[in-house]
Amino acid sequence: LSNFKLWPLPECKSFASCNTSMSVRKTLWKVVPDGSPDDAGSPGYFVMNLSTGVQVELTASRRTALHRYTFPPSSCEPRIVVDITNDSLTSNTEPVINVNTATGRITGGARFASSFGPGRYNVYTCVDFKGDGYNFKAPTEYGVWMENAPVQNSTQLTQLYSGFLSEMGALLTFPPSPNPVHTTILACVGVSFISSDQACANAESEIPNFDFD
Repeated sequence: LSNFKLWPLPECKSFASCNTSMSVRKTLWKVVPDGSPDDAGSPGYFVMNLSTGVQVELTASRRTALHRYTFPPSSCEPRIVVDITNDSLTSNTEPVINVNTATGRITGGARFASSFGPGRYNVYTCVDFKGDGYNFKAPTEYGVWMENAPVQNSTQLTQLYSGFLSEMGALLTFPPSPNPVHTTILACVGVSFISSDQACANAESEIPNFDFD
């Protein structure tokens, strides 16, 4: 499902100044000398390099995706945006998001329009983070955001409305790796049509060790 999106931010002047809205945070792909995008894919694996210097790698199981974000050496405060509402159709209603400050776990969900059929459906997610090659207990900064306005130290956001224009999600800052070359963050993203708890259980059963390889 592409209902829930993650986005790496290598640098912001401050937590509150980070661009969280999709139209503002968008970034060009890095291109190779012939002008084509610097990306590659094979069954079960995709990698792309962004113009910000971040490398993005993706793989998945049946109900869980595993992301690997490698930040450039200049990234002293690597951050990741978790977007709960942008399903490409801008159809979300009743979004809910929660931040666990002790672990950085993000849970939430929303109600979306069907892409090729009538009616609407609920879907939920659970996102956990881990350092690749180093350990951290929790993010150094956290908050939720609406549109392009992150609010530091906020942990919950719920909205009931009949329009589809609001964007919502979470923003986390992670401690950099002691490795002077780069910082790599893993994100394990479970999904469920039942509940966020079930999304967490799906992720924990399918990719229990954040094993990308």
